[in-house]
Amino acid sequence: MADIVIKNGLVLTMNPLDNQKLIKSNVIIEDGLIKEISSSNDSANQVIDASGCVVMPGLVNTHTHAAMTL
Repeated sequence: MADIVIKNGLVLTMNPLDNQKLIKSNVIIEDGLIKEISSSNDSANQVIDASGCVVMPGLVNTHTHAAMTL
């Protein structure tokens, strides 16, 4: 059983080889990591309905300067 399933969302795949960047799918999360992106309806401890929402990776600012880290 998954820890979290985010279902019915438009998943932004970030796959440069895929022409279809947004796919309607479910995101299955186990042990804090994305295990699978699929259309399966796995049971989970927590189910989040993302209907009408876009599910996408977090955006990380990797631009930094030494003065910003001290």
